[in-house]
Parts: sequence; C-alpha cells; structure tokens
Amino acid sequence: MTEELLSIKNAAISFILEAETTKELEEIKLQFLGKSGTLTAALKGLAKLPSDKRPEVGVLANEVKHAIEEAIAQKAEGLKVKKTGELKKKIDITEPGTKPSLGHLHLITQAIEEITTIFSKLGFSRVRYPEIEWDWYAFEGLAKYLITEHDFTAGQIAEVWDLEDGCGGAGHADSMHDAS
Repeated sequence: MTEELLSIKNAAISFILEAETTKELEEIKLQFLGKSGTLTAALKGLAKLPSDKRPEVGVLANEVKHAIEEAIAQKAEGLKVKKTGELKKKIDITEPGTKPSLGHLHLITQAIEEITTIFSKLGFSRVRYPEIEWDWYAFEGLAKYLITEHDFTAGQIAEVWDLEDGCGGAGHADSMHDAS
C-alpha cells in the first residue's frame, strides 16, 4: 500500500509539472483527488489493511494528499503569474483604444454594394460618373475631344451644337462616355 501511495504521488507530481494550462491542472486534480480519483480509491482501500498498519499508511496517505494539493497550488500560482506576465507584454496602456463604429450605411447604399458585388462576380464592372450633366461634360469636354482627336475647327463644332431640332445638345447620350 505504501508503494502504491508513493507511485500515485510521483505520477501526480510529474503530471502537475508538465501541465501548461489551468484547465489541465484542474483535470489532474480531479484525476487524483476527485471523487473517483486514484488517491481517493487508494484511501478507500485503507479499511482493508490490518489495524496495526493503518496509522502508518494513514499518515503517509495524508502526506501524499497534502503534497499533491501543495504542488497543484504552486503550479496554479506559477501559471497565474505567467499569464499576467504575458498580458502585461501584450497590453500597452499608452496606445489609444479602438473607437467604436458609429452608425451604419444607409439601406440603399447596402443594397447597391450587394448588387455591385453580385454583378462583379458575373463579370460586370461598375462605372461611376456624375449624375448631373455639367457644362464641361456636355459641351467643353466634347469640344476638346473633337478638336484634339478629330481635328475639328471651331465652325464645325458650332455646327454640332446647332442641331435642327433646336435642342443644341451634345453628341453624347450622357456624360459617362466622356468621363471614362
């Protein structure tokens, strides 16, 4: 019985020394000191011993139990110190905190982004251009394009704007063509 108690003590202490987390330490504690632990089962066998050996084995069993509990407490303290040391290394109190996000995108903006994502997966691309026809996009940009690319003269450009229907509009359907 004394050999069994000493082997339980040695096994428990070796497991405790190898433990890396508090969870592992708790499992070891339950394995040896729990309700159905190995030391608890050995202590239940104490009643089967002859009455002259019970006091010696009882004292040894209590010493083993206290040694295991003390080793667990020391290891738990060591893990706690190690954990707080790691936290101190990770936390820099001089760094500014993260600001919480304020608000959210408008529902229509969210829908546009979702639709854009779907169409981009299908191979389309989104082109952005002014929604209001500015003078530059409707007239000046067209004039610059006609002069530089097609060698139009000022008289030819005036003819472009002097349409028969009297609208005097630009040659483009919208400003997207000139903007891109």
